[in-house]
Amino acid sequence: MFISMKSVSAIVAGICLGAVAFQAQAQEPTRLRDAAEGLFLIGNAAPTRAFSDLIASDILAQDFNRLTCENEMKFDATEPQEGQFNFRAGDTLVEFAQKYGMKVHGHTFMWHSQTPQWVFQDSSAPNGRASRELVLKRLENHIRGLMTHWKGKIDSWDVCNECFEDDGRVRAAGGFGGNWRAAIGDDYMEQAFKIADKVAKELGEEKVLLVYNDFNMYKPGKVQAVVKMVNDFKAKGIRIDAIGMQAHWQSNDDPSIETIEAAFKAYAGTGCKIIISEMDVNTRNGFRNSGRGLERDDSVQGNADSSAEALAKRYADLFDLFVKYQKDIYAVTLWGIGDGWSWLRGGQPLLFDNNLDPKPCYYSVLKSLQKGQKELKK
Repeated sequence: MFISMKSVSAIVAGICLGAVAFQAQAQEPTRLRDAAEGLFLIGNAAPTRAFSDLIASDILAQDFNRLTCENEMKFDATEPQEGQFNFRAGDTLVEFAQKYGMKVHGHTFMWHSQTPQWVFQDSSAPNGRASRELVLKRLENHIRGLMTHWKGKIDSWDVCNECFEDDGRVRAAGGFGGNWRAAIGDDYMEQAFKIADKVAKELGEEKVLLVYNDFNMYKPGKVQAVVKMVNDFKAKGIRIDAIGMQAHWQSNDDPSIETIEAAFKAYAGTGCKIIISEMDVNTRNGFRNSGRGLERDDSVQGNADSSAEALAKRYADLFDLFVKYQKDIYAVTLWGIGDGWSWLRGGQPLLFDNNLDPKPCYYSVLKSLQKGQKELKK
């Protein structure tokens, strides 16, 4: 039984969070986190406001066992001014996760967006730009600050986020998203992973997974580039533990199951775990999911199927694939709770609707997980 808008009055009258009992079927779990047990972690990206919303917080506690902050652990949120850390919003998520026995994924140390300009500036320099050494020092101080504050509470960290173009080229220095590369040099990702590993070891946090995360991680050029980077890092003794695939995909066969599976095989071949890090499925015609949200793309006009049945089938096909590769997949994270909370408003991309009631795709995912769990027990 789900808490819905229809039952809010009853809840307010005295039902406490987490007190709702679900009548489980004898053989099968009826919530996602139970159905995913033994397969992989099942996560959600939740904004701070979710934890004060009775329905949203109940869904998070009942259905998920891993949480990611959408924005509250990013650079601009945690260190808006040099040395002045603000952990309040992130603490809210971490405290909720600990209360309900959930893992926490940290997102993100290094990203071209939402990084304060002070990181790259130096008023004492003739050109006003911070030197490589100063930027690396600031990056280390930032990573140390976050890992120290949340020591023992974070399961994995995105060290670098969205550093490659779709064709496999590293983002150009000084171009869109090239601020870190311009400030540090071509080895900026390598330096970030070195620093994260160094700090983790100093804090006794060696078990924390260090992750590279990006969108369109099924495209051949990007797959080849990321695999090469990971193999290069490992040859140099640089720790990288997992590869995050942002799954901002379409309700039609875009990308195809075969294309995604080819990427899984390539990434698994590096020895890294795979994390489906940001999953939502767009149903809006004429728009494509990208790393920047829904963008106009007439090539998908008429292709995306907005029907509930098509979305349910697409989710089922994808989760069937995830179950097939469960030995390689560490976690699957939905990027949002319900459609009304999604960054892809209008795309109806998630498992719960605007009222936070479960959609048919919720039950198709549940069924895929139930089948996978049965197979494990054979």
